[in-house]
This record gives sequence, C-alpha cells and structure tokens, in this order.
Amino acid sequence: MSTRQWEPIEANALVVSCVIPGNPLVALQSLQSQYGFVHPEAFDLVAQAFNISRAEVFGIVTYYSDLRTELINGTQVRVCMGEACQAVGARALAGELEHFESNHSETQMHVSEVFCMGNCALGPTAVVGATLVGLANVDAIAALLHEAQS
Repeated sequence: MSTRQWEPIEANALVVSCVIPGNPLVALQSLQSQYGFVHPEAFDLVAQAFNISRAEVFGIVTYYSDLRTELINGTQVRVCMGEACQAVGARALAGELEHFESNHSETQMHVSEVFCMGNCALGPTAVVGATLVGLANVDAIAALLHEAQS
C-alpha cells in the first residue's frame, strides 16, 4: 500500500478510472491503496462520479473496517475475532499484542479487531500489513513487524 501526499486532481482521475456502475467501493479501495486512507475530500469526488450522495459515501467508508479516513502510524495488524479464532485464543492474542505494543514503543503498529477472515482452520488468524498469518502468535507477528519496518 502506498502512502502518497493527497492530490485532488490525481485522486479524481483515479476515481473516474474505477467507475463501475453501482460499485463505489472499488474507487474507495483504490484511493486508500494510493494514499493510505480515504481523504475526506474524496467523499465528494466519489459521490459525483457514482451519482450518489456524500452521505452514502460516508456510510460505505464507515461500514467497512478496512477503509479509514486517517493515515495510520505504523504497520496495521488485524486480528480475527470470528468465533473459531476466539475459540483458539484470539482474545488472548489481542491482549498480548496490546501488552507487546505498550512495551515496544519502537515498533510502530496499529492493532484492530476484525470479523472472520475465512482462515478458520488455522486460527487464531491475523494480518500484518498484507500478510496473512495462520496459527498467529506474538512472536510471529513481531517478526513480521520487524521485517516490515526495517
């Protein structure tokens, strides 16, 4: 994922290139991929390109946990909280990651919980950046964080 400086003209061209009737989600995902987040000014661009209201765009952005309106600091770590992952320790893993984060300030990460990632047989599951981690534990996640930040 790129994190480039917000450029309204470039963003508009990106949105227009993603116009698939009835699917503004593709444009929002493209914007986030390009800039690391969906800039609030992009709401109007998407609304105009797809002939929907700004409120509808806001609803889409706030509904999907993968979309965000602010640039995150560090590597994103998403922990699955589906029932299968919870049954094999996902809640404990999330707690351990919070503890790890508080004791390792040099490791920049943003931990969030998400619902089922579809990797139930290998739970608990996490995604570090764009890397899916089955049978996730703090050591495996810390190694990927170190790799991503070096």
